[in-house]
Amino acid sequence: MKILANQTGPTTSKKGDNVTINWTISNKGGQTVYNVKGTSQNFDATIGILKPGDTKSYQYTMLIPTDAEVQQDFGPNATVSNPFFIGGFSVSYTNSDGSTHTVTSNSLEIKLV
Repeated sequence: MKILANQTGPTTSKKGDNVTINWTISNKGGQTVYNVKGTSQNFDATIGILKPGDTKSYQYTMLIPTDAEVQQDFGPNATVSNPFFIGGFSVSYTNSDGSTHTVTSNSLEIKLV
């Protein structure tokens, strides 16, 4: 069984911009998997069944905050990190014998220009 999780997004952006993040979840194995769900801090996707060879793709938009927005929550010295980091998302699924598994995608770094 081989479930792959990948995310892509822009390589550069600016503070205050909205960016589009793309998720891809693929079943590269030979068995159907069930109860497939992708979860991150910013977005959730319930897929259900993923047959061998199937790929599901999703998009979501997120705001890269400005320093002023971060300072409202974390104090006057807070700044947005550069590069801006987006952690990986996890995919949970159940195989045909009822075992539950989890895989994690890659993370993203967006250079702020």
